[in-house]
Amino acid sequence: MKPPSLTLLRRHHRRAVWTPPLWIATAGLALGVLLLYFEAQSKFLWAVAAATVALALLFRFWPRRTLRHTARALDAQRGTNNRLEAVVELGARTDPLAEAARAEVHTFLVTHPLPRPYAWIAGVMLAIALLIANVALLLPRLAPQ
Repeated sequence: MKPPSLTLLRRHHRRAVWTPPLWIATAGLALGVLLLYFEAQSKFLWAVAAATVALALLFRFWPRRTLRHTARALDAQRGTNNRLEAVVELGARTDPLAEAARAEVHTFLVTHPLPRPYAWIAGVMLAIALLIANVALLLPRLAPQ
């Protein structure tokens, strides 16, 4: 079984890696709604969609963010004195020192929880709403007249 602190850290890492592409995609969808509302040409809509996808992929894979980088950022944000970074460095070790460090991090995180994923939740909800708006505005254009 994975230690709860490492599982929590991996969850924060996934969000940290995917939040910028999510917001880029959300901005692209918002621009798509705006362009559909003002009846822009189809070539321009496709160019904006392609640029959005390319930019989101670029921000997903570059710069390469590691679990250690996320742990360091959370340590700095929460003042955990490098506890999370130590958990990453210990990895899957099972010796008594590693177990004691993980237990101490878990005890600290129970009393000082990590920040909630409000930006992630808001981004997902906004992206879904904008995707629905894009489809709703695009369907009348595709229907035969």
